[in-house]
Amino acid sequence: MTQDLKKYIILLFLALKFQYANTQDISAYFNLKDSAEIALIKGDYKLSNQRYYELISNNKFVFASDCYNAFQVSLLANDSINGVYFISKCFEQGISLKTIEQSPLISDSISLSYFNHVFKNYDSLRNIYLQKINWKLRDRIIKIYEKEQFYNEKFDQSNFFNFIPNRIVYKKVNKIAIDSLLGIIEEIGFFPGEKEIGIIQPSMYKFDSLTEKYYDPIKGRPYLNTHEYLMFAHYYQFGGRKDIDSLLLKSLYCFQLKPRDFAFVSDFKKMKKKNEYYSLKRKALKSYNKLEEPIKREVFIQNINKNRSKIGLYPLEIEKLYKKRIQDQREQYLLNNFNLIFIE
Repeated sequence: MTQDLKKYIILLFLALKFQYANTQDISAYFNLKDSAEIALIKGDYKLSNQRYYELISNNKFVFASDCYNAFQVSLLANDSINGVYFISKCFEQGISLKTIEQSPLISDSISLSYFNHVFKNYDSLRNIYLQKINWKLRDRIIKIYEKEQFYNEKFDQSNFFNFIPNRIVYKKVNKIAIDSLLGIIEEIGFFPGEKEIGIIQPSMYKFDSLTEKYYDPIKGRPYLNTHEYLMFAHYYQFGGRKDIDSLLLKSLYCFQLKPRDFAFVSDFKKMKKKNEYYSLKRKALKSYNKLEEPIKREVFIQNINKNRSKIGLYPLEIEKLYKKRIQDQREQYLLNNFNLIFIE
């Protein structure tokens, strides 16, 4: 065996070991998150509160949206101890005091005396977040996204006469954006998400019109998740052939990308085998509908659930509960009822 081959085997072993270890971490994290969400959806606030505590106390990094939901659940569960702990974590993960004060479900509760100590320490807790963020990289990512999003909106609003020229221009802009992002990934080893560049702030960049309308901190819906991963979905939509999945999967293991966001991008990939899907939508749904034998349809669903399990997503049958909750949220929104915990 040559020295080069030995080195290759050692590096491959270390890479697989790293990947396996991180897969366990991401699976454990999102299994706990899922159980907390399911309990919340079913109205079991005590169990949801307990699961959120396990999630946040057992993980060094926690997504801001999970801290935000955990705090709301603690109020419904009348758990002041967890409430103080969770709101502190909210501030550490970048959620502003203004966002907390604006939320209809929270605003009446934060005047309780046991939160006074946390509010006195708000600046120091906020500073923990500010020191963790790579601000130069954040600015680079925002500029790339703003330009790509501008031409994406322009293309989306195309009419019969300018559809083709707008499509040509946007495809070129998207390719430039993807090349820039791939360059960043090559520099730092992963696609930067919330853990690296922080959460969305209202002034961070201009949202698309639908997001601007629906996600509103004043109505208890602060959209905390970064949007930049959507550029990869656009790339796949235009027939991009570079295999970006492996790069994004590494970002998932590094807690830079959420499973649902990774799955969303991956399922837009054109050159995809039938056993590689994460959802039953678009091309996957077409493939499923072509299967006439029940056993083949069952195997198709089983493969999707296996893939989802590997990255910490609900199985499809549980996903239906999640989707129903999302639909309920939208219906309540239209009725101007903002007292429903928003699950991102």
